[in-house]
Amino acid sequence: MLLYILALCALVLGACATPPPVNEETPPPEPIPTENSLEFRAKSTYQNALELYAAGQYDAAQTQFQQALKLGLPNQEDTINAHKHIAFIACIENKKSDCRESFKLILSLDPNFELSKSEAGHPLWGPVYRSVKKEATDPVSNKRPPRSRSKK
Repeated sequence: MLLYILALCALVLGACATPPPVNEETPPPEPIPTENSLEFRAKSTYQNALELYAAGQYDAAQTQFQQALKLGLPNQEDTINAHKHIAFIACIENKKSDCRESFKLILSLDPNFELSKSEAGHPLWGPVYRSVKKEATDPVSNKRPPRSRSKK
């Protein structure tokens, strides 16, 4: 019985001990994204856009990709992938100018960006991408001044 009382006293006194001091140099932990945070909403919207794109719902997917970009995707890979899908959708809808602009934006974010082999070979956006990539890597050859025509 005495042993039981001593153990109980040790437990009670141990619980009253003050915690060790907090190290002022240690930064607080990163907040976990909640459902209401912009990062969570951006990622969720981005994932939804990918699903809509895979289901062939291109208009809705484009809206969701644009919304995810507006909310601020947390990493460059997702940002570039969203712009890539927007380019694909523009090409699918025969909006070559919008498709080109999306590829130009991607290359401004990452000059080393490359489509996968199957993406680059796609008949709708492959030629547009190759043209934009060529302009980005060799702007002089695509900006030749027109030849002057002299009258003889």
